[in-house]
Amino acid sequence: MNFKALPLITTASLMLLSGCSSTPDSSNGTEQVITVEQMLMVASNQLNTTLPKMIDTETRLDTSYAKGNRFYYKSTLLNYYVDNIDVEVFNREMSQSTSRYICSSDDMAFFKENGVILVYSYHDDENKFISDVIVDTSACHLITGSDGPTNN
Repeated sequence: MNFKALPLITTASLMLLSGCSSTPDSSNGTEQVITVEQMLMVASNQLNTTLPKMIDTETRLDTSYAKGNRFYYKSTLLNYYVDNIDVEVFNREMSQSTSRYICSSDDMAFFKENGVILVYSYHDDENKFISDVIVDTSACHLITGSDGPTNN
């Protein structure tokens, strides 16, 4: 499973939006602030127009959505069945490798700077829930040993 490809798909959308934290409101001459939640929702909507999409030979990204400061990815593991998976081992290994990648990737700066929680929800080939892999980017400094999140 190529978990690295999942966050990169949305990062491109967020990079376009992150430079636009406010837009002029022509009706009254003020600026309208775009919240992180709104940016995540727009990125999710853009990503969903390209889905479903094969991430690798075993993983299909089906949909995404945003709620509050959480960004959700729902994926299906093709030819895998929850009854044949050691969910504890799966969750531990995916959590560690996904957290390390996200927390050390410059491509994930928007998520880390805004303390976004990423939720990777995995389902088997029969759409049965396997596990949620959750990465709280505000805790990345504990994984990478760097300073905490920077909020501008």
